[in-house]
Amino acid sequence: LSAEQSAKRDIQTISLIGLAHGTSHFFHMLLPPLFPVFMREFGLSYSELGLLVTIFFVISGVGQALSGFLVDKTGARPVLFAAMASFFLASVAAGLAQGFGGLMLAAALAGVGNAPFHPADFTILNKRVSQARLGHAFSVHGISGNLGWAVAPVFSIGIAEATGNWRLAYLGTALVALAVMGLLFWQRAAIDDRQGSWGHAKSTPGTAQEHPMAFLKLPSVWLCFSFFFFTTAALSAIQSFSSPALSAMYGLSLASTAFVVTGYMLAGAAGFATSFAITHRGADGKPVPSRFADKREFEADIVLRDSRSDLETVDTQCGACSGAHSEAEPVGEALGRSHEARRSDPVHEKRQHTEPGSREGRSDQ
Repeated sequence: LSAEQSAKRDIQTISLIGLAHGTSHFFHMLLPPLFPVFMREFGLSYSELGLLVTIFFVISGVGQALSGFLVDKTGARPVLFAAMASFFLASVAAGLAQGFGGLMLAAALAGVGNAPFHPADFTILNKRVSQARLGHAFSVHGISGNLGWAVAPVFSIGIAEATGNWRLAYLGTALVALAVMGLLFWQRAAIDDRQGSWGHAKSTPGTAQEHPMAFLKLPSVWLCFSFFFFTTAALSAIQSFSSPALSAMYGLSLASTAFVVTGYMLAGAAGFATSFAITHRGADGKPVPSRFADKREFEADIVLRDSRSDLETVDTQCGACSGAHSEAEPVGEALGRSHEARRSDPVHEKRQHTEPGSREGRSDQ
């Protein structure tokens, strides 16, 4: 392909995967924005609401670890379509729910839909996007996730408040899932992971093949796992319970609490964009990862410095820190990505290129 054709293809793939990832984060927030409504309608306690969040994330987390192998076996694109169908079914289940059982079903279906997104997304990006634009692809992927989080509360609560019927909000989310799935199907050639090639170096003849679970021996994997475990626990608490907590503590309307969560997530997107600009091009004109062992060290520096910031603007600063830590996402997803996608991780790639016989670049087909 010519440089112009390669750029066009990359932009198309990055945009579609960014939209898909933003949609998955949108459905992270399928139930939480309307928790105050569920408490009023069904008499649910905070413990029951917390169980809904637990169901979503347990299914999503376990499913993500397993779905990487499914993506390796079946390909990423069909798994992506199945995930979108699960989001549609989750919306239908939430809209028809008559109590806690119906909401549990919706949370479970949303978790199933969310599980394969990172393995599928990173597989498609690694196979179809040129090496020179792969860092930008990962960053667009992360920013779109924060924007999905930001849109969801305003979308759901806005429809519920405007119509006076919270069930219509889930009609809206079902239409979102169908619309995105329709667009992805229409442009399915741009997310076909059967086309393209892996960016990592191929094993040289006689080299022992790495076991699919060999990454579990890496200390960096467990450091990243711990980092994301605790930051995600804090983030999910803010996403899920800030709305009912603010309503109970300060008497804020449901619509007002939606903007608090949205503001947090928009600040996260801004923090993500800022960290991308810093990590990919420093003041000396060189990429920051060349001065740090990898992005994890850079993120540790970012988090430590941000933790000493003034706390008067806690909501936006915490959101920005959330975005900064998300810039390490390609590394932190090691447990949830397909084996092949992990092998083409920029950090892994850097190590591969220092070995004899390694091959840089990729072929654009």
